[in-house]
Amino acid sequence: MRLIDTTTLKLREFTAYTTSDYPKYAVLSHTWGAEEVTFQDMMTEPLPSEKRGFAKIKATCELARIDGLNFAWVDTCCIDKSSSAELTEAINSMYAWYRASETCYAFLEDLESTTEISASSDFAKCRWFTRGWTLQELIAPTELKFYDKNWVYRGSKHDLAVTLKGITRIPIGILKREQELTTKSVAQRMSWAAFRETTRIEDEAYCLLGIFGIHMPLIYGEGFQAFQRLQQEIVKSIGDMTILAWGSVQSGQGSSEGLQGLFAPSPDAFWIPGVINCLPSLPDITITTRGLRVSRNTWMPLWIHGTTYYLIVGAFSPWTERVSTMQSSSVSALRLSKIGPGIFLRTGLDTEVPVDALYAQHHQSEYYLLTDIPSQINDIYVGYRKHSLHVEVNKTFHVEDAVPHSLWDDADKIFLRESAWQPHARIHYNVVLGVRFKGIGDFSAIEVVVLLDLSSHLPSLIIFQASQAPRLVSKLFGPMSKEHSMMLADLEHLNDSETSLESFVTVSTDRGPARITPVLTETEDVFLSSEEEGSAIPVANLQLQIQDIGDSADSQLVTGER
Repeated sequence: MRLIDTTTLKLREFTAYTTSDYPKYAVLSHTWGAEEVTFQDMMTEPLPSEKRGFAKIKATCELARIDGLNFAWVDTCCIDKSSSAELTEAINSMYAWYRASETCYAFLEDLESTTEISASSDFAKCRWFTRGWTLQELIAPTELKFYDKNWVYRGSKHDLAVTLKGITRIPIGILKREQELTTKSVAQRMSWAAFRETTRIEDEAYCLLGIFGIHMPLIYGEGFQAFQRLQQEIVKSIGDMTILAWGSVQSGQGSSEGLQGLFAPSPDAFWIPGVINCLPSLPDITITTRGLRVSRNTWMPLWIHGTTYYLIVGAFSPWTERVSTMQSSSVSALRLSKIGPGIFLRTGLDTEVPVDALYAQHHQSEYYLLTDIPSQINDIYVGYRKHSLHVEVNKTFHVEDAVPHSLWDDADKIFLRESAWQPHARIHYNVVLGVRFKGIGDFSAIEVVVLLDLSSHLPSLIIFQASQAPRLVSKLFGPMSKEHSMMLADLEHLNDSETSLESFVTVSTDRGPARITPVLTETEDVFLSSEEEGSAIPVANLQLQIQDIGDSADSQLVTGER
């Protein structure tokens, strides 16, 4: 670390194991302008006093001497930016350097000495409040003093904490360093950076490294990818799913912005009219080339509301309420579209989803949230659905559960094909599919289970009431079994009751069923019918209609702008 001798204005280099080992020093926080003094300028004789930026260095050293400090640090001239290695080390260390300083002088070169200091005056319009790098320079130092264009002292961070909160939305406890940054969610910290600007697009990410305690290589020239890398590093380091709480926000559910990538395009996307607090959890997630993988052993269930999948990422507190309020009646959640088996894409963010309107699918298997929208997304989406198995419901029946969850799309009531690349092949599934129906309406409650074995040339369906084999139903639709690939032999092994699967109604067809429709009727003589067979087999209060619908099941997914 290089420091400026406040008496001689010469640079001196120090090596230390920790920031506490450096001599006491002051730092300058400012916005860059024309004729800034560089490291190379400071190594010349005489010093470049004719440059406009030199006046800021000189004033900083004078203030430091008044405060009894022998050294000062200024970002323009204390870093050799011609060395990429030194620049990387400096930017990764900069938050710590500001935090370790004895005092920080914030020079607002566009603040008139006559301007009132308030959140509604021209003080709030100073360029210093609009720059990306000054965010960490506001938060990190213990002592921060503001000076106007004439270097007249206008107040400290502690004295102006309420005003600064009104301008920046940063909590007073953070400004006064009474609270650690880790007590605030990732989404809240990101929102502080919204609409701040940097000269280089990569610095939009690099200026936030200290805010999140992240260290990563700098790659100038990568453009917007720098902010994508930052978010991925945050996922790896911080178990806080509010990193995904960004977007064109809608209150409640039912709105749609089209498909989106998983990560935000910039910090601006995190601006919302409130605060999203993180939920206490330790998600087991991994960044892969496919996307964000949610492991089998983590507790991050997918939820359903109407025809929409949701992933809860936090709890929302509007600005009209106390920031500390955690509303138990609503949550913030990503809207998701199921693209394929265990594969999802986000379609937006709802900040206030009513908890009592959600029901958990308890997705216990591994699933993926795609990072980016695949170039052939429509072909992939249609491929998983073409000639697949659809389950129709009506006013008297609804689907209670379906397995395996990885193939079942609860929003569309469809079993996705296991591969998207053979959409014209006959309906074929290597595993047994199971649907648990529940009768509703004016009839007595009835639960019916339909097992479909479509792996052979002659598909077969086994139908029985749930009460006939309660242990089998409990195991088949239980959290530990519903994701396993099972064959009929496996199910017979699970069935430890006296009733054998062979005793249940079985229907075999020479054509693969494409649509299943359960129907409850008011008559006592009700049958299970198969259009292919033309047969009728008595089953208590249930009809199951099987139809081959051919190409009419084709789907189309319309993508929206990211």
